[in-house]
Amino acid sequence: MALVIACGGSAETTCTLPDGKIVEEGWMGMDPITNKTQVCVWYCAGGTIYSEPEKCPPLTKTIAQTLETVEPELDTYDKK
Repeated sequence: MALVIACGGSAETTCTLPDGKIVEEGWMGMDPITNKTQVCVWYCAGGTIYSEPEKCPPLTKTIAQTLETVEPELDTYDKK
């Protein structure tokens, strides 16, 4: 599942919820569920993206951090 950042933002961009809480794992982009752009979306474990963070399990990694975790494993497979 590819994630397209609709507004040129990065995964490090924080989002502020209506109650003022900042969610570090949120970023501005496209929400594939409602098909709206320029919304705050959250990445959930398993590759599902939601615009409502309460639907997501607790998350501590951004997509960028997740990629950093995966890439070393790919290097291991290349060195057979």
